[in-house]
Amino acid sequence: MQTLNLADPHEDEVLLKTQAVGCCKTDLSVIDGKVNFVTPAVMGHEVTAEVIAKGSKVRNVDVGDRVVGAFIMPCGTCDSCNKGMDDVCTTFLEMNRKLGVLYDGKTRMYAQDGTPVW
Repeated sequence: MQTLNLADPHEDEVLLKTQAVGCCKTDLSVIDGKVNFVTPAVMGHEVTAEVIAKGSKVRNVDVGDRVVGAFIMPCGTCDSCNKGMDDVCTTFLEMNRKLGVLYDGKTRMYAQDGTPVW
């Protein structure tokens, strides 16, 4: 286990404190090297969590709310999202799955030595 430094959420983001997380086949495939993903990385995207901080533009949740995480974070603007197929969001697959970054090209997690963690 490793303690990470977390950046504050951006204006349209929330910071979550994980309460429980599932380890799915995708996570196991990344760990086993069967799915190419940038490392070091934090596995586990199927979460229940508490909102502990939020950006200034977030209106649909408040600090203290309990939430569940979706499988992916659809962009809402690519062709796939516009066709109602946000489970195969092109932007998410290009940014997160291939590069390990959020939509601004960065991560919010860092090792104690400052190394980015995806």
